[in-house]
Amino acid sequence: DATEPAPAANGDASAASIPDLTEFQWYADNDGRMAGVSAEEAADVDYGDWNNPEAATSLDEVVVAVLDNGVDASNPDLAPVMWSWNDCSDATKAQLQDIPGADEHGFSAGAPGTTSTTGIANYHGTHVAGIIGAEWNGMGTSGIAPNASILSVRHDDTLSGILRCLDYLAAARYAGVPVEVVNNSWTMGQPQWRSIDLAITAIGKRGITSVFGVGNSARNNDEAPATPTLLADNPYVVAVSSLDVTGEMSPFSQYGETTADVMAPGGGILSTYGTAMQQYLAEGDAEAVLYQSFDGSSHAAAGVDEAEAKAFTFHPRGSSDCSIEEVGDQRRFDGDAALEVTMPTGVAILESSVIDLSGVEQPPTHMSIRYMPKADEAAVAGALVQVKMKNGDWIPAASLIPQAFGLGGGSWGGFSLDLSKAPEFDSIDWEHFQIQILCMLSKFSYVDGLQYGQPGGPEAPTLVPGTLVIDSIGLGSDTVPYTYLDGTSMATPAAAGAAAVLAGAGLAEVEDDPAKSAEKLAALLRAAAEPNAAYEGLCSTGGSVSVDNALVEDDLGPAITAVADAGDELKVQGY
Repeated sequence: DATEPAPAANGDASAASIPDLTEFQWYADNDGRMAGVSAEEAADVDYGDWNNPEAATSLDEVVVAVLDNGVDASNPDLAPVMWSWNDCSDATKAQLQDIPGADEHGFSAGAPGTTSTTGIANYHGTHVAGIIGAEWNGMGTSGIAPNASILSVRHDDTLSGILRCLDYLAAARYAGVPVEVVNNSWTMGQPQWRSIDLAITAIGKRGITSVFGVGNSARNNDEAPATPTLLADNPYVVAVSSLDVTGEMSPFSQYGETTADVMAPGGGILSTYGTAMQQYLAEGDAEAVLYQSFDGSSHAAAGVDEAEAKAFTFHPRGSSDCSIEEVGDQRRFDGDAALEVTMPTGVAILESSVIDLSGVEQPPTHMSIRYMPKADEAAVAGALVQVKMKNGDWIPAASLIPQAFGLGGGSWGGFSLDLSKAPEFDSIDWEHFQIQILCMLSKFSYVDGLQYGQPGGPEAPTLVPGTLVIDSIGLGSDTVPYTYLDGTSMATPAAAGAAAVLAGAGLAEVEDDPAKSAEKLAALLRAAAEPNAAYEGLCSTGGSVSVDNALVEDDLGPAITAVADAGDELKVQGY
């Protein structure tokens, strides 16, 4: 998945100051603008009542386990939805307390003293948890499932740790914790998967449906077996591939007609993040010193000349071979337009107009920008920013280390930048503020978790001609505990959240038979997939996750759970 952002120390947001960021959650409610298509053509999880609090009241609570590297329970969108053993019966709580590694919010397989929700350095699991169940509260992001109660199950990146986590889930079910779904946004080496398959079957028989990502090495799992391959015939498992905002399969995603089940959104996914690692998101900062979206969404703070702010734009620097155009009603991150930079050689340097920001009360400490590649072949977009100093020189790019996201293809990427960490911060010329951007498009290659052809990667970039779409350039100081990440790790919780909604509606319940209920929930998630010719041959359903096909329209295809050779006939079981 995307590189983990570095901590942001300035302007950390309190819960009261966190804006509503849900319009940037394309995976839950895609209006088409980010892909440059109509809302009817746009891809998402197909949940018409998403983020509608009244609809949430009709769903029963579902405990969803996030088997990952821990969940930051202090995130204001996750704190209200964390499962707690204090809400269980005295008998259940006592049984859980006897399990080594168990704690109030779940379990940790790490060293003694670690918990499922504290001491976290990598917030992958926190991001995953928010995709599933961030509270629907009018601030930050909203999870797919308003009825999810998040149980954090923290592994330690070892097979023994994973198995201990799965043993905990089996014990928790036995103790009376009604876990119905477990999200698995992780992989292990292929030799370990036989033991994992047995453990997944064991918790399936207890009533838990397991949702897995298929991997990020851009290959066909049917032809080149990958870690989840041995789970393909497990009736309690749903295997998920990733699609991007255009509805196409993400270029990094693994796939397989027999080894993947459904597609789900996984590129450029906004969700919760660690409160100790907040990011600057200009698109959500109403108090930004300067926000340029190349349309009516642009704005500036008091003390900045309105005409200068609206005219803030870019031109090619020196002999850069490119053309620049503000384009409306095409792909744009925010608002109605974006800047399109066409680069015949795949690289260009842009220089901004000059704007006076010296009149603001405090200089901004952060900057963010969003961009997307458009090319004839799979490409990755890259951008480096420099800021002009009072002596006329530019702050070296090495002093401005961006926290970037975006793995190419049709997904948006971008970065957040802490200007105040640059040694040259006090030398920035705010009265004649100006930036330059090095833009680049390079050939996409992503194998075994390594992104090739990017600066700092294992191979030098191979430039490709195309267009870089730029939008939402902003300067401000208010950071928030949310960020964007990419990967099948993000597609998996989109499917797990959908499963939680369907379970909460009672659609998979088989009375007095938890094993059949878990099997039926997995089958229901597959059967509800929305068919798309673009996904034929990529997954067994040939479709993407759809909540409403099961919840509203009862538009279900067949879901096979077992096939057996019965001599003269083939015996098929399913729903």
